[in-house]
Amino acid sequence: RSEAEAALRSAAEARDIELLKAAIEQGRDAGVDAALMKQAQDVLDDEVPKQKAREQLAAACEACTKAALSEAIEAAKAAKLQDSEYQKAVELLHQEEEKERLLAAVQKCLEES
Repeated sequence: RSEAEAALRSAAEARDIELLKAAIEQGRDAGVDAALMKQAQDVLDDEVPKQKAREQLAAACEACTKAALSEAIEAAKAAKLQDSEYQKAVELLHQEEEKERLLAAVQKCLEES
């Protein structure tokens, strides 16, 4: 039981999703204190959306479309990621918006000539 408790504390401190899942399972089997189990589950519940948002950000930065970047930034904010974790996506979104604006200006000039 003390091993399971140590594993839960360690996994919660590391905020590692896979470690948390394994430690929670081990804790359940070992009959670990409910408060410690809840604490670990709360950390897991907090980290899962953050991990999904990080994955979505990576995919959006790869795709580099306005829609994907906007959605990923919103997901990052909703998951309460640090600003620095989605700063690159914000910069890419601004670049895409600027490209769109410049393209529209060029097309307008071409139509006028």
